[in-house]
Formats: sequence, structure tokens, C-alpha cells
Amino acid sequence: MTHKTLGLISLMLLLSLLWWTGVAVLHIPHYFLPSFTDVIQSFTDNYGSIFMACGYTLGEALLGLTLATLLALSLASLCYFIPFLAALLQPLIVLSQALPLMVLAPLIVLWLGFGWSAKLTIVVLSLFFPIFIAAMNGFNQIPKLWLELAITAKASRLRLFLHVILPGSFKSISAGLKIAIAWSMLSAIIAEWVGGSRGLGFLMQNSLSRLDSAFLFANLFILVAVSLMLYGLGALVFANINDAR
Repeated sequence: MTHKTLGLISLMLLLSLLWWTGVAVLHIPHYFLPSFTDVIQSFTDNYGSIFMACGYTLGEALLGLTLATLLALSLASLCYFIPFLAALLQPLIVLSQALPLMVLAPLIVLWLGFGWSAKLTIVVLSLFFPIFIAAMNGFNQIPKLWLELAITAKASRLRLFLHVILPGSFKSISAGLKIAIAWSMLSAIIAEWVGGSRGLGFLMQNSLSRLDSAFLFANLFILVAVSLMLYGLGALVFANINDAR
């Protein structure tokens, strides 16, 4: 058993103990902290709607992740070939990290409406910058010896990028992608909170308005499970690619 697995199991056991203590010992009201059996019962009663909503949110997350990855890597590649563009985007990158997504999301909904375009824009924006920044860092951290050897071999700028810089920055890019994968479901949830009528975010908001904490926790557990599954799958894929290289 790896240290990561052991740490995850220990954390789950600790959280379960704290949960049991809050319900059985401290007698926290059920609308603040439901019992585990209440959560299981709520999930059993509503698993159809929960899984349907989860599929909808997962679709938003994966589509947004795909578009964010394509956009981030394309723009980072352009910045490599056009350094002025990187300097132009630097203030926007700093501003995007200073402003939380929950501040920008209502404005996006105001401008684009309550449809798919607004939700997809929110997801893409939240996932774009970790990938873009990781790619730019990877491009700038290529060992000088590699670049000097390629220049000595009279490689063109395009060949240098395709055969040296892009493969050499794979580890940095994969780190940014893993962060984006872990955030993808949460970004879709936030988009649904701001302007959605379907998905896990909508169900969670609806259960909160009814003070149905058991249903809220049931949706939350599905969200955590799917996010961990996506992250684990992404980490496994990147590890296999690294081994193959």
C-alpha cells in the first residue's frame, strides 16, 4: 500500500470519526449535519436524478476541459513564437488570478445569458490558466544545453519547438493538466450555481434552499467521488506516457 493511499484512508477515517462525533455525541441538528444513514437513504431514494445530473455536469466539465486545454496550449505556443504576445497577456494572467471565479461568473452570465455558452465559458476560463501557466513555465525551463545542441544542428525554430521544447515541457504541462482535471467538476458546479437549471450544482442549490442536508451531502459525495476518479485516471494516463517515453 502506497503512502498516498494510506494517507487518503487515514483522512477518510478521521473525517468519519469527526462526523460520527458531531452526530452521535454533540447532537448537531440534522439540517446542519445529517447522519450517514440519512445520506445513504437520500441517495437510495434519488439515485436516478443524482446520476442523471452527474452525467450532465460531467459532460460540461469534460467539454470545458478539452476546450481549455486546446486554447491554453495553442496560446502558449503562440507566445513562444511571438514573445510580445506573452508580455501583453501577463497583466491579464495576474488579474485573472487576483479575481476569484465567483466574482467573474455573474458578469459572464449577465453578458451571455443562462444557456450553455455562459456555463462553458466559466468552466473554460477557470481551467485555462493553470494549463497555460504550466505550459509557459515548461517552455522557459528547458535546459540550455538542449537548446544549444539543437541550434548547433541548425534546427529551425519550428523544429526546435516540436522536437525539443514541447516534449521537454511535458512534465510541467501534465502537472497543469492534473490541476485542471481536479478542478473541472468544481468549475462546472460553480457555473451551475450561478446560472443553471440542471446538473449537480442545481440539485445542491435546490437542496440547500429546502434545508435538505442529507440530499446535499449525497450530491457532494458523488461530486468528490467523480473528481477523485477523474484525477486518478489523469494521473495514471500521464504516468504511463512518462514510462513510455
